[in-house]
Amino acid sequence: MIRLTGALVLLALVPLLAGCGRGWGKISGTVRYKGNPLPMGTITFYDEINGAEFSLIEDGKYEVSKVAAGKAKITVAAPMPIFLPGDKKGPQRLAKMPKDFPSRYADAEKSGLVRDVKSGSQTIDFDLD
Repeated sequence: MIRLTGALVLLALVPLLAGCGRGWGKISGTVRYKGNPLPMGTITFYDEINGAEFSLIEDGKYEVSKVAAGKAKITVAAPMPIFLPGDKKGPQRLAKMPKDFPSRYADAEKSGLVRDVKSGSQTIDFDLD
């Protein structure tokens, strides 16, 4: 009876232990469109465990803190032209956005952006066209 109980406990713990080794990635990098840093926007990583982590893009640079290791789909979205009263820099920065930035990059199924995320800190740059 003790062996059977021990075996059942072990079987219950195996799935929990299997997920412990996956790890998390901290990602930073640059987003370029047609060779130039994207002035502003949002980048989102959709990982395999259904997490979504995002970062603002400023002058092409971004940093995302906690993405599950494994394959991740990525979106890059242009900002909406909405500003708070008195925000003088926002409209100036938005004016630098490329007018032809493709909306497909904002859709995880259409962007074509997929990367393998590793555990720990890493750099992932995107050169979009």
